[in-house]
Amino acid sequence: MPYGFIRKPNGIFVEPQQAKVVQQIYQRYLEGDSLKGIAVFIFQEGILSPERKE
Repeated sequence: MPYGFIRKPNGIFVEPQQAKVVQQIYQRYLEGDSLKGIAVFIFQEGILSPERKE
């Protein structure tokens, strides 16, 4: 399941907290931030992966 979505018995839905992170990542990318810069942002914000790992 892609980051930002969750699967429930009755379908696939947007997961609001993760969707907000996805929006922030895309916004930073569109503003010219590098992939490394985005990774640093994610780390500094303490955002965990879907598996809850850093």
